[in-house]
Amino acid sequence: MREENKRRIRQIVERNADGIVVMDREGQLKYVNPAAEQFIGKKSKELLHHIFQNIDIHTPGPQGSIELVMEPESESESENSEPTFVEMRVSEIEWQGETVFLASLRDISERKQLEKSLLIEKERLDTTLRSIADGVITTDKNGLILSINHAAEQITGWTQRQASGHSITQLLGIEPLKEKEILKTDLLSYGSVTINGHGSEMIIDYSCAPILGKENHVGGYVFVIRDITVQKKMAEEMIKVQKLESLGMIAGGLAHEYDNVFTVILGNITIAKSLAAKKKNENRSLLDMLDKAEQSALNAGDLTNQLHNFSKSSGPFMKEASIVRLLRQVTKEVLENLTVTVPFTCQWETPHDLWSVEFNWDQMYTALWNIIKNAAESMPNGGTLEIKLENAIVSKKMFLNLESGNYVKISLTDHGHGMEEDMIQNIFDPFFTTKEKRAGMGLATAFSIVQQHQGTIQVEPQVGIGTTFNIFLPVVVPSSRQEGREKVRR
Repeated sequence: MREENKRRIRQIVERNADGIVVMDREGQLKYVNPAAEQFIGKKSKELLHHIFQNIDIHTPGPQGSIELVMEPESESESENSEPTFVEMRVSEIEWQGETVFLASLRDISERKQLEKSLLIEKERLDTTLRSIADGVITTDKNGLILSINHAAEQITGWTQRQASGHSITQLLGIEPLKEKEILKTDLLSYGSVTINGHGSEMIIDYSCAPILGKENHVGGYVFVIRDITVQKKMAEEMIKVQKLESLGMIAGGLAHEYDNVFTVILGNITIAKSLAAKKKNENRSLLDMLDKAEQSALNAGDLTNQLHNFSKSSGPFMKEASIVRLLRQVTKEVLENLTVTVPFTCQWETPHDLWSVEFNWDQMYTALWNIIKNAAESMPNGGTLEIKLENAIVSKKMFLNLESGNYVKISLTDHGHGMEEDMIQNIFDPFFTTKEKRAGMGLATAFSIVQQHQGTIQVEPQVGIGTTFNIFLPVVVPSSRQEGREKVRR
């Protein structure tokens, strides 16, 4: 029976697909099965001899599983053959009365080639993901982040290390209920969210697709995200410009018609006053009423002037002039004409090397009047109006409605109550006002005039602290100064 067991064991060892080697501590081969003979040549014997002489089976380490590279034995073989990769596992056994090493050898060349191919494919995929402009985020089936590419890091402000293991809800700000709705579907889904990437608010478009495994079971999800903040703001600016252009045309037509009507009204009032004045004592009350009617008509005429300013184009009336002088004049006259007498001070900051700008004096006077008056009225108890001028270099990324280039920046800061965010959205709309008995045309007119000068107005509100109006006017290009003077002469 014992001999039979030995025979069976020997058959199992000799027919085993893995190579089996028995070697003593001096590195001498005691036994090699047929499969191992295919691996072991002269070079391989030397390699095994070296390994077994330096191995310590009792020390935890790589000897439990060692990867060997069996090089071809001859130069002719090396030209046409690849090295054989062998995984060796070692254990200590008793063999014919002595302690020896039993090693099993397995050819892992195919696995190594597959690993190499997978590594190349992974590097190619990583390069592709790093190169594309869209952010790519992968999650498991529960929405926990596994990886994000470089673009996603740039958009969200999260690094791979920071994001890994967090929920997609935390990264993209998707509501938990919305997340469940997205993750329970096996179809492509889309949406937009607003996130706070890099400390500033951004609008993100995203699409989500499931990663399907065997039998179409969802193993995870891929989110593709894109920053559409610029496109969104550009669309909003375009709508605003188109709205102002349309209203400008309407305002111009209305102003013209109102001028005709008020001319007739004022003419008739003047005639009526002349007739009534012949019997001044008898018609005192009538004259008083005519005076009030005349004043009302004149006040209404001021509205038509605002409509005219709103609809005008600067065109050939622009010329190079001192914006500082205009600002000082407007500020002085606004504060002198306030209906309330409260203490105001102005804090000026003007560089000596301020760049030159060209503008229509009357129209820019109107624009600055409206903005400065609005600032002063926001401080009913008086205060300090800060006026700062500086040279500014503007890029397209900073303002969607401005060309890149050099500008003069005028900052007008009040210390009133500030503005709520929802007010900022409508502040330049015609007829929008928060004040009683106001037409709501002042800031709309100012914005329209500055825009006609190829500039823009930016508002920075701080609730409870105040508001800053930043006006950007393009700098005069030296080569165009002579052309500007010719325009004025014409």
